[in-house]
Amino acid sequence: MQWMLLLIKLKKAGNDELRGKKDRRRNSLNRTFYGDYINYKENFALKAVVGKDVKSHFADVVNLIDRRGKKSRICMVVSDFELCLVKLDKNKDKATRKQNPYAYMIFRRIQYKNLVSLTFSTLADGFFLLKASEEPNGDVVLECRKKTEFIAGIKKCSPSTQIHFSDIFNLELKKRKKATLNFQQFPEAPEGGQVKGKSCKVPAGIGKDAYPDIKEPQKVAHTRSTYQNKLVDNSNSIDMNQPPRNSNPPPSGRNPPPSRVPPGRFPPRNEDGDEGNDDSPPPFRVPPTRAPGGNTGRNPTRLPPRPLPTSESNDTEVDNSSPPPTRTNPGRLPPGRSGRMPLPGFGMIARGPPQ
Repeated sequence: MQWMLLLIKLKKAGNDELRGKKDRRRNSLNRTFYGDYINYKENFALKAVVGKDVKSHFADVVNLIDRRGKKSRICMVVSDFELCLVKLDKNKDKATRKQNPYAYMIFRRIQYKNLVSLTFSTLADGFFLLKASEEPNGDVVLECRKKTEFIAGIKKCSPSTQIHFSDIFNLELKKRKKATLNFQQFPEAPEGGQVKGKSCKVPAGIGKDAYPDIKEPQKVAHTRSTYQNKLVDNSNSIDMNQPPRNSNPPPSGRNPPPSRVPPGRFPPRNEDGDEGNDDSPPPFRVPPTRAPGGNTGRNPTRLPPRPLPTSESNDTEVDNSSPPPTRTNPGRLPPGRSGRMPLPGFGMIARGPPQ
């Protein structure tokens, strides 16, 4: 929640500085603030040049504009006490040139007490002029696509820094030379502006009074809980050491049902070795099967096959004394016949049933 309030505070501070003074671009109006765009926390080579214990509030890659209008990429780091411009150039150290052909080098290190002002144009471009006292190399013109976040970071670290808006940049170069850069609105210019010589052509924006839709997080009122911790009455608690009570006792005048034992098993014996008390019911056992021959063992003899009825009418009696007809397996001839039997499904369909 705190970081969200800080982010909203930075957005308001940056947009309030530009409201009514500079024409805004549609893409930069509702831009999300991230602060670190070059992975400064894990770029140890860059931190070794800027400072190992230096905290960064804004870090991004910007374009450096020279007096001929040419652009070159440079790293800009806004810290607590100074503004660092670091350039990636060829390594001049002969010992490490083969391993690292390019190295970070400090281009400008400007402390906030020496930072005089920041000058922006009133058009929808991304250029600004950086003026510093006691700087022998003169003023610096930079191009940054995240001006609102850059202004918010500068105002956070150095609130006394002055911000001006003018369509003419008055530059002081080396050896006290002076130059000017004029900004003109041109409809066919590329987005962000284009510098050619001493002039810069900028397209039209969406207006100076444009302001982003910044929504503050809703504050939730802290209320007391209405839950009351009531005491629990443990007078009716169950004693785990007591045996469970029978919730449905048997009706009066009836004995409880005998305990059932699975078939083929004997009831459990007592400590004395008896199968139970005298009053207990007899154990439930599987009755043996009885065969007609009188065998009462566990494996009785198989009963004879059931006689088949004859083709005569139901009124005639069936002689059960005759043995049942013999059955033959399919594909074999009955006893008393010779010859080969055709396979079922082939020869029987072509030749017919055997005669």
